[in-house]
Amino acid sequence: MTGPATDPTGRSFLSYRRSRSDEAARLIAAQRERGIPTWRDVDDMNTEPTEDELRRILRDRHTANAILWVTPETAESGMIRKVEAPVALERHGRNDGFFIVPVAAGGLDYAGVAKAIGTGVGAADISRWNTIKVESDPASEADIAKVANSVLKQRLQSIDRRLSPDEPLRIILNTRQTAGQSPETALSIDWSHRFGGIQNREASSADWQDKLLPALEDVGRIVQQTVPGRKLLASGLPALSAATALGCQFMATAGLDIAWKQQMPDGSAQIWGLNAACEDSWFATETYAGNLDAADLAVMVSVNNDVGNAVTASLVELPPFRALVHVRRADIARSAMLTSPGQALDVAKKTIAAARNARNEYGITGRVHIFTAAPAGLAMLIGRLSNTLGPIQTYEHIPSGATGHYQPAALLNAR
Repeated sequence: MTGPATDPTGRSFLSYRRSRSDEAARLIAAQRERGIPTWRDVDDMNTEPTEDELRRILRDRHTANAILWVTPETAESGMIRKVEAPVALERHGRNDGFFIVPVAAGGLDYAGVAKAIGTGVGAADISRWNTIKVESDPASEADIAKVANSVLKQRLQSIDRRLSPDEPLRIILNTRQTAGQSPETALSIDWSHRFGGIQNREASSADWQDKLLPALEDVGRIVQQTVPGRKLLASGLPALSAATALGCQFMATAGLDIAWKQQMPDGSAQIWGLNAACEDSWFATETYAGNLDAADLAVMVSVNNDVGNAVTASLVELPPFRALVHVRRADIARSAMLTSPGQALDVAKKTIAAARNARNEYGITGRVHIFTAAPAGLAMLIGRLSNTLGPIQTYEHIPSGATGHYQPAALLNAR
């Protein structure tokens, strides 16, 4: 008997022993950070999971795959041996798109996986599967990333097979709130658990460098390898630093076509990308000399608001700047609205051109520090065009006092 085909954009089910909760939590986070929505009992069930509920979840077409995190403790779990593993294998046997990622963890070798799972899997011999072997006990961050990336690659392959040739791969990037699951979204990148502070604006430098940017690099690499000719369409509610990071990961020179679905004030949406026909935005750039002994460049992009006062309020915590570039509309006191994709592209190109000219004119050898009050789509476009700027320090505006101040966020293009 066959049912509806598996939704390839669905959740990733994690089967594990509660004694391995730390590894499970890290694997859940790694998947979320790479765009994979997840299901785990302690997150998605209010009480101890029942056998019937687990069978229902594993057979649900919106469960796209299962990770079997097999450790020595698995041998003591009747629920894994008699319910989760057999039902997952039975579901895989339908050949409807559901896939399994078996993992040998906790010091197990490949033969140990089959022994721990036991005979409840029926005729399927899991020892012959392409099992991922975890080298460390407990699992290292590299081990966790390897498993998450395996799920990501198989997920993208499944989604790509279902899409028509001209349909874009849809990506949601959220830092302000948890990303909801949508059947049209291939990757729901959810970084909200790393962001805190006022209005969820701040992620630590350690999280940026050790977690978020490596996850984004993995996404970019695997997308490039798996769906190299596929157009990408991104949207979401990200911090501006995250939107810029997304653009840097998918630079124009990388050969992938990514655009941003920008929500407009009137409720409509526009597609902002590098393929738009450039239109005059009436924005202009001004460049000022700074400290002769400094090596860094400040780039201020004032669209939604004038960033100048907040940058001034932050100077005590900022490095000295050899020069400063300000991008704004001189005929409007504080803010201006971009009304078309062509205007957004015009501002992005003017920003990058002014930054490049300043680097040459003033002999900038250090970082480019970018302070932005603008739509997320513009932040992504600036990132896409930034291939010759060197290391870029992004910032998040933190509301405080009359003007607020800027907090360092992701350091991009530094590897």
